[in-house]
This record gives sequence, C-alpha cells and structure tokens, in this order.
Amino acid sequence: MATLCTGPFLVPNHTCNGNPVNFFFICFTNLSNRRLTATVKMDHVFTHPNQPQSPCIPLHPPASIRVEPNSAVMLSHSVFPPMPISNSNTLSNAPHILIVTVSGNVDKSRDLIQVCVTGGFSSDGGNSLSEAEPTMFFRHDDFIVVHHGDLPLPPHHPLKPDSSA
Repeated sequence: MATLCTGPFLVPNHTCNGNPVNFFFICFTNLSNRRLTATVKMDHVFTHPNQPQSPCIPLHPPASIRVEPNSAVMLSHSVFPPMPISNSNTLSNAPHILIVTVSGNVDKSRDLIQVCVTGGFSSDGGNSLSEAEPTMFFRHDDFIVVHHGDLPLPPHHPLKPDSSA
C-alpha cells in the first residue's frame, strides 16, 4: 500500500486545437484476480500574484473507489471548482493547478491498481473525452510515491510545509 500523487500540474486554458480544457479523467485499472480499493483526492490550487500562499480548494473530497478483478473504473470531473470565489480580487483568471492523490491498494508495482490521469475538452459534460490535452496525461509510472504504509492519505498537503517535522 502506498500514496501516489501527480504533483501539482498546470491546466492549460485550451487544447492544442483551441477547445477549452473543461474536464479531467482518472482511470483505475485492476488486472489482478481480487477486489482492490483506493482513495482518491483532488485539489485545485489557485495562483495569485498578490497572495503569499495560494489557496488550495478540494475539488473532490477523498472518495473510496472499489475496482473489481480484471476491470477498470473511470471518474470524470470538471476542471473548475463548483463554488465561485467571492472576493474583490477574483481568481477566475488565475492559472489553474491540479493535484491528484491516490492511496490504498496502489503502488508502483503492477499487481495492484494502476492509475492514469488525462484531461481536455469534453463536449458531452464529462461522459467522454472529445479531445485530449497531451500536457495533462499522467501514466501510472509518472506518479510520485508520497508515502509507503497504511495511512489512507499523506499526513499533509503536498504544497503545504510539514508542520510536524
């Protein structure tokens, strides 16, 4: 068991063909003969030149995903947070940065759940990806091992200093 993370990655405004990047997809693949589970957490980080620390908004709270033997599960999510940010210095035009963290029956080994992330333009509200953006593609091997062990999520957020150290 481990915790894997994409690390922070920039979401471009448009795909290579000019369509808006509006969804990202996370695929969990279980090629074993046993039922496996993982917990996924998605965070949206806003950057703003006048703020010393960027606000980090959970785009999707931790959710448990069960993957049956020899099958796959795909989640789709809007790139933009569901709630508007209300202050005089709106962050809507700021660059969007996402972080995807997965823990549970995942590791760099091939006998557990393999994870990949991709994003781009979806013309049908996130049911399928009409046009992929290559800079948003993270293969399983591209994930960073954040933690080995039994903790369901890292003890701290990847962008915040570890206060226990």
